[in-house]
Amino acid sequence: MEFSYTVSRGSRDISLTVRDPRDVEVVADERKQYHFHRIMIGSSENSLGDYSICMDNSYSYESKAVSLSLHLLDGKGDYVRSPSELRGGDPLQITVDVFETSTTRLMNNIDAADRLLVQIRVINNIVLLVRSLLTEDSRVGRILRHGRK
Repeated sequence: MEFSYTVSRGSRDISLTVRDPRDVEVVADERKQYHFHRIMIGSSENSLGDYSICMDNSYSYESKAVSLSLHLLDGKGDYVRSPSELRGGDPLQITVDVFETSTTRLMNNIDAADRLLVQIRVINNIVLLVRSLLTEDSRVGRILRHGRK
């Protein structure tokens, strides 16, 4: 498997970790703007299965856009261009159905994470609005604290 990522907005840094099916960390990038990785799936025992990719933006609260490119490679390290290349003769014995199921699950998880980030942004905006109303200089804050004079 080969993947690369690029951060294109915000403070342009994220941390990224990739874990194999045994929960062993195979990639650990800290505060990178872009990077390229090649992981040999099936090179060790029990390394076939679902890999988890975690992108961490805890260094800043700025919104970021991250593009992720993921490619499957055959046993020789060449790009797999069609589903028929995955069948037969491939030492990894990866089937198209397993790949489609995994990518669908990945997309669902990414969509869920995106929805949560939108909710967090809305809550942050509400908190900022309430804080701005309750500052000493706020007319609404003075009315709430002391009543109309």
